[in-house]
Amino acid sequence: MDKWQKKLSQKSVVLVHGSQKKELKPICRKLKDTYPTFEFTHGNGLLLVCFGQEQTARVQSLCNRGSNDSSNRVLHDVYRRLGSACYEGWLSQTSKARQKQLNDKIIQQQEKLLSVDSEKTALLAQLKEAEKQRIHIEENLSSLADEKTSFEQQLSSVKNEAHRSQQKIETLSSNIEQLKQQDSKNRAEKKALEDSVSTRFDELAELTKLLHQSDQDKIALEKDQQKLKADLSQTLQSAKQDKASLESTYQETKAELSQAHKAIEQLKTNKNKKPEDSTKIDGEKDLVITKLQENNKLLEEDQAAAARIIEDLKKENQKLERSLNERFDELATLTKILEEKSQISTPLKSEDASIKLNNKQSVSFSFNRLKPISRLSKKQKKDYEFLKESEYFSAKWYLSEYPEVGRSEKEALMHFILVGAGKGYSPSFRFNTKNYIEDYPDVKESGINPLIHYIKFGKSEGRSISNAKN
Repeated sequence: MDKWQKKLSQKSVVLVHGSQKKELKPICRKLKDTYPTFEFTHGNGLLLVCFGQEQTARVQSLCNRGSNDSSNRVLHDVYRRLGSACYEGWLSQTSKARQKQLNDKIIQQQEKLLSVDSEKTALLAQLKEAEKQRIHIEENLSSLADEKTSFEQQLSSVKNEAHRSQQKIETLSSNIEQLKQQDSKNRAEKKALEDSVSTRFDELAELTKLLHQSDQDKIALEKDQQKLKADLSQTLQSAKQDKASLESTYQETKAELSQAHKAIEQLKTNKNKKPEDSTKIDGEKDLVITKLQENNKLLEEDQAAAARIIEDLKKENQKLERSLNERFDELATLTKILEEKSQISTPLKSEDASIKLNNKQSVSFSFNRLKPISRLSKKQKKDYEFLKESEYFSAKWYLSEYPEVGRSEKEALMHFILVGAGKGYSPSFRFNTKNYIEDYPDVKESGINPLIHYIKFGKSEGRSISNAKN
């Protein structure tokens, strides 16, 4: 009070509210004792204090009234009634506004109750539907569990079959090694046969030389000898180059024998001219004919033996090819089954065997991993070449997103063409296969690979693609 009292003017009047309150009565009593005051006692009380010395006459008259003055009591009654009327009017307005607010709240609460009832009904319906779905899901889970058990059994059976196939392949590899050894042995026998034929031809040449040494018709025999040597040399060279020419050599030898017989007949005609040499010529003739017949017999036997060996090799090769084809069919079947099971993270990798036979019946074998490109159609090979350099296909990204595909970049592109595009696999982060098919159903109906369709047609038509990450 001391701080703000100095700021008051000489005409200042201070109103103290709540003068009838217990905590303010001591202060109000002190002010009454010190300054002219007038107090309204109704309600919480209002004390009027005249701090200034230059008050108006009406204010001084009001403050100078005694507490027992009748006009003072009338004034108190007037202001009390006036305050009561104002308070009652304010209470009436306040109660009406409050009642309106309460009515509005009641209406809102009723609306909320109606909304809650409808939501309750909807929730009950949803709860019933959820219960049905729960029962359906439980049934599906039971069915899936049965399918899982069946699939595990099938997978176990496939693994067992793959193990048996591997054992068969190992057995086949062992048989192939034995066949290689037999082939080496056959080659050695073939070489020995060629040496024997060469020896027989050498002996034939010697016999021809003896025949041409006859004194009878020396000039004709020398010509025959030169011709026979040339024919035999040519026959020997042909036999070394190709075993199949042995038969033609044999025919040429028979022709040469016929010429030799003619020469002998010619010697007989000259027998009367040179009787002293006839006995010697007859002996040499018989010796030459005997040796030629023996050589012809040996050639026929060698030829028959070589034909038998070749026929045996052909039969063994045909038998081995049939066995290998059966193994390849089994491996192809296993591979197809495993590729159809998309839940298996690592498909079975089968192997392929190829057999090559050269012109001289030499056999060699090699086993390689099954190459998907060998199973592609002409159209699929064309798609492979088209996508191989495409910026929209990333083999590394494809292998990281779908690890079950394999390891090499070649396998990644093969898988995308054969299987991945049909399953909705994306070729890279730049192209989303599933979204492209969903946005443009005509692509799926056309049967074209989605990525190839976009590169060839969709890009020029302004069709949009989405990021595979998104």
